[in-house]
Amino acid sequence: MTQTQHTPTPYMQKAQSDKAGDGWTRIVNLGSGTEVAKISSIHKKGQRKAGDFEIEEANAEFIVRACNSFDDMLEALENVAIDGNIRGEFLSYIQNVIQKARGEI
Repeated sequence: MTQTQHTPTPYMQKAQSDKAGDGWTRIVNLGSGTEVAKISSIHKKGQRKAGDFEIEEANAEFIVRACNSFDDMLEALENVAIDGNIRGEFLSYIQNVIQKARGEI
């Protein structure tokens, strides 16, 4: 896994039409306006289908929520893991999730 740092959060959403005016692309931006990623249709231009924008919007909302809450969720799991009250298979599960979140496995 790369050691390059991601663009700092928080992220937000911004809707924008493409240059050809062929539907919409959902863009995920930092609060500063720096572009982070574009969420676009899996369908080619001119072949967009009903509901594509709603799917793009839902995907963008999910990505923004996940990214903006990631650090807090990881910290909460780390605190649970060192609490001492969690043992056995559940502790192993939490430790595995933490390693995945850190990109260690």
